[in-house]
Amino acid sequence: MPQISFKASFVNTANIQKLQQDGYKSCNAAFVEMHPNSKNDISTLKCISNTWGQESYASSIYNAALGDSRLDDFVIEKPIARKFYALTSQKDSFEKLNPENVLGMVHINNYPNFNSIEFLQTNPEYIIPAKKESFMEKCLNKIFKTPKPEVKQPKYKHIGSGILDSLKQTFSDKPMTLLSVPEAKNFYKKNGFVRELFFNPYGLIWKNK
Repeated sequence: MPQISFKASFVNTANIQKLQQDGYKSCNAAFVEMHPNSKNDISTLKCISNTWGQESYASSIYNAALGDSRLDDFVIEKPIARKFYALTSQKDSFEKLNPENVLGMVHINNYPNFNSIEFLQTNPEYIIPAKKESFMEKCLNKIFKTPKPEVKQPKYKHIGSGILDSLKQTFSDKPMTLLSVPEAKNFYKKNGFVRELFFNPYGLIWKNK
């Protein structure tokens, strides 16, 4: 009979940044594995999916985990090993994650010769929306000396990088690949991912040096 875990499992500690009175300071967050066979974990994923939005990657992660939770391990052999992780500011009691403390999530598939990141999502609360000024807007703002609107600083930074660092520690034995949207390519390249046409012609890859 396969062993079933009914709680999220601590994997490692990730280093991120938290906003303090005197600026951002380094702090630790817990990187934990979430189990599709855990009612608590599925409930947490569902809550996050609803909160972060049905169009977010969080919804895709929840649906993938929900699909795995319905597979009968005695009858159906899973073709790949799907893994689901969360980065949380929660310090303990991981058997019941508080959705409000989850900073980001990731779904990764384990294949024999490589690992594939399927979805990676940072809590939208900690993302600064990028707004590019048009040439005309720049000119008008310069002429009229229009002050730039104050942008609220997120409470946490470097969540995505913290998730990738934890994945690199956990799966250092095999290359890690992903397909990136154009807006995120620079982020992944800054975290050590590169183009490799032969291995992954449509995406990016990371190899442990």
